[in-house]
Amino acid sequence: MAVGPMKRNLEKMAKRLDYSTPKYSETITSLEAGIRNATYKAEDIIESIRNVYNDSHIVHYFDIRAWTTVSQKYNVQGLLASLLNSMTDLGHKLYEMEIEELKQKLYQKLQCNRYLIVMDDVWETNAWEEVRRLFPDKNNGSRIILTTRLSNVAVYADSSGPIHRMNFRSLEQSLKLLNKEVFGKECCPSELEGIGITIAKQCKGLPLALVVIGGLLNKSEKTRAY
Repeated sequence: MAVGPMKRNLEKMAKRLDYSTPKYSETITSLEAGIRNATYKAEDIIESIRNVYNDSHIVHYFDIRAWTTVSQKYNVQGLLASLLNSMTDLGHKLYEMEIEELKQKLYQKLQCNRYLIVMDDVWETNAWEEVRRLFPDKNNGSRIILTTRLSNVAVYADSSGPIHRMNFRSLEQSLKLLNKEVFGKECCPSELEGIGITIAKQCKGLPLALVVIGGLLNKSEKTRAY
C-alpha cells in the first residue's frame, strides 16, 4: 500500500492524468531512479503505479493502455514490439516483424484511439526519439508517462512541461534505512552513529545506494576501525 511521500507522489501523477481536459497532454516525465529502484521497495512501487494504471476510471477512459520497460540495454525492434504486445494479440509474431512494419502498426493502432502509454526507465534520448512521432496528437486527452533516472532525458522528452520528481529520502529517512539494512532490528551502537550519518549523506537520498551499502556493511565486522 502506498503511504506517506510515495502516496503523495502517486496522487500528483494521477492528477496529471486528468482526463477532464480533452487537449493532448504534455508528456509526463517522472525523474527518479526508475520505477523499480525509486524511493520504496520495488514491489511497492510497481504495485502502486500499476494501481493508477489499472484504476477503473483510467481503464474506462483510455481506449488503449500500454506499458513497456526500456532500461539501458534496449533495441528499437524490441521496444516497438513490447508496446504493441500490450495492445494486440499478435504475441511472438511481433518480434519477427521489421522495424518499419512495427512503426506503421503502432501508429495505426493509436491513431483513432485515446491512449495511455507508460515508458519506464528510459536512459537515452534516442529511445524517446525512436517512438515519439508514432504517438498521434489528436487533442483527445491521450497521455504519455515517461520515467527516467537522467534529467537531460526528462527535459528532452518535454522541455516545455514540468517534470514530476519522485522524492528522495531525507537524511533522517536515509539513516533509518541504512541502520535497518546494517543492524536489522538492533540499534546502531552510539560509537558508530557519526559514521552512519556520514555514509547516509554520501548516498544523497538514493535508496538503492543505501540498501547496497547497508547490505555490504551487514556482512562486515561492525567496528569503528572497519
